[in-house]
Amino acid sequence: MSLLKELKKQAGFTFIEVLIAVSIIGILTTIGLSTYSAAQKKSRDSKRKADLEAIRSALEMYYTDNDSYPTTGNLSNVVPNYIQSLPSPPPRTEICGSSNSLTSYAGSSAYTSGGSTYSICVGMEAETDYTVRNP
Repeated sequence: MSLLKELKKQAGFTFIEVLIAVSIIGILTTIGLSTYSAAQKKSRDSKRKADLEAIRSALEMYYTDNDSYPTTGNLSNVVPNYIQSLPSPPPRTEICGSSNSLTSYAGSSAYTSGGSTYSICVGMEAETDYTVRNP
């Protein structure tokens, strides 16, 4: 009988053991969430870069055919002959160094052209601003 009482006393966890287990789980969760957040930022930045490179390619094809780049803020000339549609940026895209939110890469503040030169600049989350210029 006394053996059965001994086993019943040791059947549960102490408060300290539960507290330590919960603390460890909390620390691991915090580390996991911060890593996941950083990976998401890098992913959105990679999409921005790929989108700007696609626009660069379309602008170079446009230049080859017309001997000049489209006017500032007017990238509609490259659609659909040089690119199917202008890509939409992922959430939280900003114009370089400013807090103005962009709805598309064709915003007049993001694309500037002088006829023989162009520049498109987009703010990044995990890196510095990314600018695409003619070569």
